[in-house]
Amino acid sequence: DKDMLSEWFVNTVSDWMPEAERASVFTVDHSSGRIDLLAHKPSLKPIVSDVLVHRALEIRSAYAWEQVGKDESVRRLAANSGIYVPLFSMGEELGLICVENTAEGECFSMVHVSALVLVGKIMSIPLGYSVRKDTG
Repeated sequence: DKDMLSEWFVNTVSDWMPEAERASVFTVDHSSGRIDLLAHKPSLKPIVSDVLVHRALEIRSAYAWEQVGKDESVRRLAANSGIYVPLFSMGEELGLICVENTAEGECFSMVHVSALVLVGKIMSIPLGYSVRKDTG
């Protein structure tokens, strides 16, 4: 079930990627055109950038982001870096997984990106099945 899978991801990612202070899973609702939050950790209101989430979905590729300046929108998020991985199944956009950290000078590496891409591909299998089952 997509909720259990999302909860698993946000609750365990920091076990194998300690740099990930925050984690989120989003799904794309094609009927409304919205991006809906499935799970987030910590349990406070998620602090993620809509711009960065939409960028990952638009370019259809994972990417790492690092704060290099004091851009106002980024400063408000209090994030130093993040990784955004879009989820696809059979060419269909399903959603996105995202991790961020707030420690100044702490950055994610390409090894982190590769690990999240792999996890995203694995998560896309049951998520894709769930979406197809829900839409008939």
